[in-house]
Amino acid sequence: MTLYNPESTIVNIGGVEVTGFADGSFIKVKRTKDLYTLKSGAHGDSIFVKNPDRTGTISVTIISTFKTNDKLSALLLADELAPNGTKEIPIIVKDTNGLTLCTGLGRLKGWPELDRNVEEKPIEWTFLVKNLKIFIGGTDD
Repeated sequence: MTLYNPESTIVNIGGVEVTGFADGSFIKVKRTKDLYTLKSGAHGDSIFVKNPDRTGTISVTIISTFKTNDKLSALLLADELAPNGTKEIPIIVKDTNGLTLCTGLGRLKGWPELDRNVEEKPIEWTFLVKNLKIFIGGTDD
């Protein structure tokens, strides 16, 4: 029997380990486009077309009171104030209990929505990622 433990998933953004993940879906990794599309001709002939686009997004959802928000705000503010932006930063998502690993170079897409309410509302930060490498593995026994 294998075990899933959300605490085994780590995210490192530019050398900073992300903490304070919100309840529910807290990490999302997705390529911008599918690897293949299927094209059909007028007579029903079809071909697979391989897409070379390896861009994607990595989103992390953080509890609004955690200091990770300070660090991500500082990253985005520095990028916003620099005339040509700052350097792209390495992003790593890893399951330490298995083989799942997602990596790439990216930058924050923009400021997340701030929603204040009578209940705590988490903050979702989205990174645009170049050359997003994804390996989805199982967990170790």
